[in-house]
Amino acid sequence: MTGTVHSVSARMLAAALLLFSASCDDAAGGDTYVVLISEMRMVLGPDDDGALRGMDLDDRVDDVASPDTCNKLDGVAPDGTPGIDNQFSILGGLVVSQLGGNADALIQSSINDGRLLILLELVGVDDLTNDEDVTVRIHVGSGPVDVGTNGRPEPGQSFDISEMSAPIEVRDVRIVDGRIDIRPFDINVNVDILQAMFTLTLLESRIQLDLREDSSGSGILGAGVESAEILDIIANDETLMPTLTAVRAVLRGLGDLMPNAIGGCDRVSVGIEIDVVPAFILR
Repeated sequence: MTGTVHSVSARMLAAALLLFSASCDDAAGGDTYVVLISEMRMVLGPDDDGALRGMDLDDRVDDVASPDTCNKLDGVAPDGTPGIDNQFSILGGLVVSQLGGNADALIQSSINDGRLLILLELVGVDDLTNDEDVTVRIHVGSGPVDVGTNGRPEPGQSFDISEMSAPIEVRDVRIVDGRIDIRPFDINVNVDILQAMFTLTLLESRIQLDLREDSSGSGILGAGVESAEILDIIANDETLMPTLTAVRAVLRGLGDLMPNAIGGCDRVSVGIEIDVVPAFILR
């Protein structure tokens, strides 16, 4: 009888927790919010009006050619923000066409199948609108995913932290007018799209999210990717290998981050639009 009571109590407690997207964190002196990146959309070129979605990754505005960025000019975001770095938008369409042509659908399938789960844990939050000192922990998640009628993961689900997840913690993160700016961090992302499976390292990554009251939100993930890593992935993947010659030719003049000693740039900037929904971490 005692075991039955304890079992019922545990289920009631779990159900109660799922009614809230925040939990108290005594050590941090604030609340903890967990969100899942529920959607990722590759930016495969500028908008019709010439605006480029992405992020300023080098804290500079290059509207004239500069050797520090291998003479690449920055874009301007749809809201008028200058200094946008997203050179991969030029290359992405070439690679994606080899995978069936619909990057967003392929990535969404990986998320919905539980193969690409990235969790952001916001610790010590006093106010989701304005807060000067938040710690963000970034995890690779694992577990089954409940998908809603909109084709996206349902909010309020619980996930384990993957055994392959390396500890990532970013401190002194600020929330200003509902926008959180998480920077910088490196993360290895396991990509599994159709027959193509590889690990992609996102370097000096940044995330900007516009948060809502329920901790859902939308924004941009920006990062640098080593050109050599892109070529190595393509050369060693049977599905992607047919694009190798074309990608190598494009990459020669595409780098815009991390200048090297011979006048080139070793990294390519990447910008990805993201949406997040409230979630929980099982511990």
